[in-house]
Amino acid sequence: MVDRDEWKLSLRTAVDELRDDLIEVKDEHLQMQADGRVAGWEQWRASGRQYASIPR
Repeated sequence: MVDRDEWKLSLRTAVDELRDDLIEVKDEHLQMQADGRVAGWEQWRASGRQYASIPR
């Protein structure tokens, strides 16, 4: 059986890793916005086209 303290540490570690991943993704997104690479995607998404026609 898992000790309560071990479980809390495991959960805290998982949350910390997830937060780090989210920060990294947000930083990448902000850089893409700064580079102008996000605008095209947002325009495409707003157009309502289906996923099969994602521009490459």
